[in-house]
Amino acid sequence: MDIRDLAYFEAIARLESLTRAAAEVGRTKPALSKCIRRLEDRVEGALFERRGRRLVLTAAGQTLLSHAVRMRAAMADALRDVAEMAGAIKGMSGWDLAPQSSKPSCLSSPTGIAPRPAGPR
Repeated sequence: MDIRDLAYFEAIARLESLTRAAAEVGRTKPALSKCIRRLEDRVEGALFERRGRRLVLTAAGQTLLSHAVRMRAAMADALRDVAEMAGAIKGMSGWDLAPQSSKPSCLSSPTGIAPRPAGPR
């Protein structure tokens, strides 16, 4: 299960249609069908049931949807926080982020004090 599968699952659930979801996310209907099969294999149950031309979430589908929304929001928050931190570090004056040798690099500060390398002590 990956974050893209959850995004596709959310689109299908919201639109209740593989055709409309495929158009929205820019994938083919067979690709979205495979996505749903992967998710259903992972949760070992049906996520949708057909009602005429509509795809309606099962109880398992509703549960996965609530978690999927939270997981994707958490991922977006994490990516934003990391990007902000990277921007803040890049903008700090006096810090050299470029590796100085072929040895593993770490941040070096103007004081000459570098973090202790990871590994056994």
